[in-house]
Amino acid sequence: MDYLLNRNFLLLLTVGAIINPRVQGTLGEPKVPRTVEACVGAHTTISCTFHTDAKWPKVSWCFGKTSDFNGCKKIEFHSSNGSSVSHYHEDKERTASYLTIRNVTFNDSGWYFCEVTQDIPQLIKNYSNGSELVIYSPTESNLEVNTTYSNTTCGKILAFIVLFLCINWTIFYSHS
Repeated sequence: MDYLLNRNFLLLLTVGAIINPRVQGTLGEPKVPRTVEACVGAHTTISCTFHTDAKWPKVSWCFGKTSDFNGCKKIEFHSSNGSSVSHYHEDKERTASYLTIRNVTFNDSGWYFCEVTQDIPQLIKNYSNGSELVIYSPTESNLEVNTTYSNTTCGKILAFIVLFLCINWTIFYSHS
């Protein structure tokens, strides 16, 4: 009887050793843009892309004031005051996650990291190098050239300021 149990155990161990390397799967390092620029009051999106064999890996985002992943705080995707609108929003695909920050302020400037976790068939965690979010005021001129994934709120504000100044200049000089 012991011989039969030992033989079956060795057989199962051998089959497991053969199957295990084929089932492990892969998870590549997540990629984020090095720098994202946005204007105060705009919405901006940071993308995180990765390669995986897992069907739906878990993705989490964290924020810190430095480029050190260990010092960042996990981002929560629900509102602290109980409303359904959060400052942060996430859209997911099988091999990508998109973090949208609504109505950015200077407090949002810093480093954003995504962490991708595959837990089946084996636990693997990888995190990105970090994406630095730089916030500009609407009057800074280099914004239109460098903005990445930001909406056009800054352009609208700049156009309004220019229009306002032109109208005031016209009114001032027409009364002179």
